[in-house]
Amino acid sequence: MKLKEGAKSDVTHVDAVKVFKSLSTVHKDCKPFVFLMSSLKTVLPEKRELFRRDAELFQSEFEDLDKAIFTNGDELSRVLGSYTQSLELLGDLRDKMKAFQGGIEGAAKKVMHQLRALDLADYFVLYHNTIAVEKIKLGSYVVEMLLEFLAHEVEGQGEVWDLARSLDQLELKDLPRARFGVTHAVSRLYSANMMHSEAMLRSEEAAKEGPAQGYFFTGDIFVDAQAFNLSIPDRAYAIVTPACDLVRPEKLKERTLLVCEGSVRAVNPGSSTLIAKDGLPITVMNNLRNTDQFIAIEWNKKKLHTWHEAEQLKFSDPSQCSLVRVGRLRSTYALQLQRAITSDLSRVGTQRPPSALVPHQLRCFVSDSIKWHEVYFDLNTDAAALTDSESSGKKHTLFVLTDSTIHKVFIKIDAWIKNNPNVVNKVSIEKILKDDVRNALRGYKQKVPQPKKPGDKVDVTAYPLEVIWTGVDQKLVAMTRAGSGSIYSQIADGHTVNGTQN
Repeated sequence: MKLKEGAKSDVTHVDAVKVFKSLSTVHKDCKPFVFLMSSLKTVLPEKRELFRRDAELFQSEFEDLDKAIFTNGDELSRVLGSYTQSLELLGDLRDKMKAFQGGIEGAAKKVMHQLRALDLADYFVLYHNTIAVEKIKLGSYVVEMLLEFLAHEVEGQGEVWDLARSLDQLELKDLPRARFGVTHAVSRLYSANMMHSEAMLRSEEAAKEGPAQGYFFTGDIFVDAQAFNLSIPDRAYAIVTPACDLVRPEKLKERTLLVCEGSVRAVNPGSSTLIAKDGLPITVMNNLRNTDQFIAIEWNKKKLHTWHEAEQLKFSDPSQCSLVRVGRLRSTYALQLQRAITSDLSRVGTQRPPSALVPHQLRCFVSDSIKWHEVYFDLNTDAAALTDSESSGKKHTLFVLTDSTIHKVFIKIDAWIKNNPNVVNKVSIEKILKDDVRNALRGYKQKVPQPKKPGDKVDVTAYPLEVIWTGVDQKLVAMTRAGSGSIYSQIADGHTVNGTQN
């Protein structure tokens, strides 16, 4: 299909979206395969995400593909086959999402009914309750109540829980393996769960209820003013003083604010995990200098500061203030950080951060019974993933490979066999190229062997084929991480096969 051939204006993603939506309108029941490519030699602007968003496609309906795939029948069949397997799941999920949207709209209508039910006389009563007792302004009080009411009404919509049930019913083995790191979409969802909106903070400042007027809140996050304009500030500070001590701003000057320092880094695509070594969730928030990026803050519970009256008063004088407020943790996360400093972390539970899968690169070696030969090396840090877990004293490691990685590896192994037809273990290697092996390699959970007594040596190698085969064939494929102590972890291209590497 040619778009605007010979037209004076440039072809944009909008043109492609119009064509896609026209096809979808005419063929309402179709489930299209969507590809955008150009025959031009020059590189087109990166508009993939804009097209996917405006065409209302799932990520898995519009993956990045190399043009070379379309000249490789096997690879193209794999891509189309993988997508076809997901069609029914995506269709059901799309229906549930439409119903979910309807549920939210229904809840919003109820909020508007409630808002219209409140009259000026009610505001008169609320005014005296809030100003005289709570020392907060009427507008902030009513809006916060309405937000809680909206959440309550959304929870009451059956369509919301239909989506939950649909997701609960997903079979792990049927889900595609395409990426393992924390994506931009996941970061945004998790950050919203953890952080208040910046607009709320700006509204408080406009109402003269910001740090400049002596208002501080548990979970307020600050960065150095000099670093505010940098792409990534190097450190951040969070107030962990109990909320009850911050209610009366006029009394704060008599008190000391307790502040926790944290280190800051960018959340890059494919970031492995958002849990710190001490088990505390890493704070994820928008980068105010780059709206397309998120930053992660890892709090150091042992690096604390105190802000006395002198430090607090500096916020009212721009010439002296060296800090800028950039966000606020929601109360549960702020309380968790506070408790982590003062008592037991386990007392406050929060949503688990997304992805404990740690993305890895991948190397594949084939043995000819004499030497090892490297047939594949993937520089992509999202080619494979590992995660370690422990339950009831038993340690496990989950090995996962992406679908595309498995296919590429098998192509390389097949090519190596064809170039080396006389190797003595040809039959064994050809067994590996079967489809049931592919499924076994998509995800394998190894029970990590433990020594029976100190000093005993154990083979920590993972053998994924043990779930489908018996006997010596179970060890035709070995998986290991570099430096793990496995008998295979130190092999390299050209190394001699030793007696234990069978």
